[in-house]
Amino acid sequence: MRIKTPFLTVILALPVMVSCIGKDRVIDVAALPATAQRLLSSEFSAKQISFIKAERDFLTLDYDVVFSDGSAIEFNSKGQWEEVNCRLGDVPPGLVPEAISQYLAANYPSEHIQQIERQRRGYEVKLTNGLELEFDKQLRLRDVDD
Repeated sequence: MRIKTPFLTVILALPVMVSCIGKDRVIDVAALPATAQRLLSSEFSAKQISFIKAERDFLTLDYDVVFSDGSAIEFNSKGQWEEVNCRLGDVPPGLVPEAISQYLAANYPSEHIQQIERQRRGYEVKLTNGLELEFDKQLRLRDVDD
């Protein structure tokens, strides 16, 4: 009977845990973390926000901000950006680390950044010519994909 009790508890709690996963809801700017609000007002003040979605997974809370031109930013629960996708424009220079900007100016002077993603192992940058560049945590180029 002792072995069945923990198993039964998990089985009964599973539907409750599953119902909490994937709860997406539309929120307004005031519900974003202060860090995300400051970034939006400083780097994207000229863009009109279409909607903001809060996505709750089992252990995390992420925010997706979508602009009327199709650009989007994903923030983590602390309000730090994780991905910026500017489909019809360029990623604001203030979001790109200086070492990456210098590398691109020296090696791809006519290209612009359409998408940048902050990852655990570094950054991934997509340029207007379709190239995807991966940089490590020390901001050194690791890989180029076309």
